[in-house]
Amino acid sequence: MDILQRKIQGRKILYFENTNLIDVSNLQSGLYITRIQTEDGLQVSNFIKK
Repeated sequence: MDILQRKIQGRKILYFENTNLIDVSNLQSGLYITRIQTEDGLQVSNFIKK
């Protein structure tokens, strides 16, 4: 599984391979887009860090 997170401005923030857990403690507050690529397909979602 590959996980890519981007802040809403579009720049790449974090990238992980082969993990089921994402540590977002170092991210600033804001709206983020998460792109998760697995063998079963691609899932894109948003989350808000307060």
